[in-house]
Formats: sequence, structure tokens, C-alpha cells
Amino acid sequence: MFLSSKKKLTFENFLRGMKWCEAGDTDTKLRAIFNLLGSAKNVTRANFIKVLEIVYHNPEDKKAIPGIADVVFNQMDSDKNGNFSEKEFVDGIKRAISEEILQQVLQFEVLPNYMRERLYEDLPEFQMDVALASGETSAAPTPSPSTFIGGFSTARASPSDRTIKHLTDKIYTKDLERLCNKLGLTKEDYDELKGKSRDNKHLATLILMKYREKSGGQTNSKELEKALRDAGMIEASQLLAP
Repeated sequence: MFLSSKKKLTFENFLRGMKWCEAGDTDTKLRAIFNLLGSAKNVTRANFIKVLEIVYHNPEDKKAIPGIADVVFNQMDSDKNGNFSEKEFVDGIKRAISEEILQQVLQFEVLPNYMRERLYEDLPEFQMDVALASGETSAAPTPSPSTFIGGFSTARASPSDRTIKHLTDKIYTKDLERLCNKLGLTKEDYDELKGKSRDNKHLATLILMKYREKSGGQTNSKELEKALRDAGMIEASQLLAP
């Protein structure tokens, strides 16, 4: 996907790959981890033990490897055929670990801020707004790339579609009714949006869009950051921190 026609990885495509790693959803990142196990097919117990032997160097730790393999295969190998597929791996991880903890574990930033800014300036695919989960588009103007730090708007403007998409991924498992209150939305607003939403993720998107609509373009990232922080959504608020 990121190789040039000469089968070489250019620095520009390396940056594209790094940005893709950061922006991927939970399932995408888990599939990438599965591929790191060294097999595009199913992972056998023998292959998994080889991976564990690379990870655990201490002789005392190596004694625990068979037991670790047993625990993992009991969780992952749902059809008990002696190996697990990519789907079994992803489903097994999601059964064992809550979505909130998974997001925290898999949240990482590979690129430093100055390099991420350059991506938005120089690579056209990162200048386009990410489509909203609701499938709706917004008439609100998107700030120019130079107003982005780490991909999030710091200008005195309404949150962009891209910002809403990233924030939604962080907050949809939280107390969204409390967030409505901190954003200055009413109980009636919340009930109306909940009635329109398909699920919590869609509801989170609708709440942020409603906030943007009511603000009339007069809000900024600092005000939104404070509302998120006051609602106890610290990780999401940090995305907007200077």
C-alpha cells in the first residue's frame, strides 16, 4: 500500500503509513498487531510460543511461556482447532479487555507535532475532512492546515469535522448526558439527539455537531477543552490542549 512502483518505501510514504497507524480504529490496530505475529494466516501454538520466546529473555520468565500460551489459546481459539485466525484474535482481545481500556492501550502518537503539521500542509489526503460517522456534512468552514496542532484546530473557530471525528472516538463510551450539560445544551437537546441516534458513537457525534451549531462559530478549542475536562473526559480534552 505504501511502497513506490520500485518496491521501495519513500520517506513521504513512511509518513503516510505512520499517520495511518495513529488514525486507525481499534479493529484496524488489532489486525495490525495480529500481523506482527509473523503470519498472514492462522497462528499455531508452536508459532505463538516462538514469538513469546523472543519477547521473554529471562530464563525464569521462559518457564511461564507454556502457561501463557495455554491462557491465550483458551481465549482466542474459539473453535478449538489448535490455532487462531485474525478474526478470532480481534474478537478474543475485545472479549477480554473493555473498549475503554483498549482505546487507552492502543492510543499512541508516532509522529512529533511539527511533523504532523507538515503532513496537513503538504499531503493532500490529510487536508480533507474525515467523513462524520453520521454521514452528514457540515457547512462550517475548516481552518487552514496552518491552524492545526497535532491534527486538531487551535484557531478561534468551530470544531472541524476532523476534530469531531477524533473526539467522538474518545468520548462515546462516557457519560454523554453530562457532557451535554457542560456544553450548555439542554436536557431536551439530549433527549432529541438520543432519539435520532443509532448508537452511542452516533450520539456523541450528534452532540458535538449540535454544540457547533449552537455556538454559531463563536467557540474555540479552549472552551471545548474545558467542557470536556469538566465532564471528566480528560483524555479527549488533552487532544485539544495547546
